[in-house]
Amino acid sequence: WSIDDGTAQAKADRRPPAIQVRAAVGVAATSRQLAFSHQVDLADQERPLGMSGSPSAGVAFAGTFDVSAVGVSADVIYKRSIGASVSFPIDASGQTKQLGITLSHIAARVMLHRAVSKRVTVRGGAGYHQMSFAIASRPTGLRIPDSRYSFIDIGGGARLGLRDDRFALTADLWYLYVLAAGGITDATAYGSSRFQGFGGEVGIEIQSSDSTFVRVAGTYDRIILAFNGDGAWATGADENSDVDVSGASDTFMGWALMLGFRL
Repeated sequence: WSIDDGTAQAKADRRPPAIQVRAAVGVAATSRQLAFSHQVDLADQERPLGMSGSPSAGVAFAGTFDVSAVGVSADVIYKRSIGASVSFPIDASGQTKQLGITLSHIAARVMLHRAVSKRVTVRGGAGYHQMSFAIASRPTGLRIPDSRYSFIDIGGGARLGLRDDRFALTADLWYLYVLAAGGITDATAYGSSRFQGFGGEVGIEIQSSDSTFVRVAGTYDRIILAFNGDGAWATGADENSDVDVSGASDTFMGWALMLGFRL
């Protein structure tokens, strides 16, 4: 038996490229929730100011480079708020002022994939992230710190494909290993700290055509800080020299709606 040259060429044309590239752009919303652990005997005006900001709208970009033959992919992600602001107290009387803020997140991740059935793929890997929160035109005396976290995430999850892979659900969990934290851990703020953190993402992906798709994803990252007591704000809340503020939890939650293309 011989194979017709035209049939062989058609089969060759249908083979996926060695490296598949996907790019996506869309809108995002991210909020920061900051809560502190402190001495219970502190007066109201001496207690640290946390925050529970409403979601800040912005833009999101993502790219994926997938080498399916060996089950390896690399992802890059960028998110940034645009024109975001939040109300902060500016004095002891409770008066507030609307201040501009910037939330940004940049990441790169390498993943290993393995299909365990026709529909289910499991994956695991590690990535590097930089996540920051900054207040513009900070008023003197405002004791809500900026944050500039650098961390490695280690973890993985699974992908469930449905309806001939036109519809997919994804879920991932991560341990966050913090490398550096600026702003909140400055000596003029709460000082050096020990860290632990975790995060996760859930997503829905719909293939709208052979070359386009829509993805909706929700993310959650929480970093827990235990201050060492060498920062001005950690010990200077009252007249005593003991540690007034012992720790904090810094949480970032967000959603992104993105339109993607297979290049």
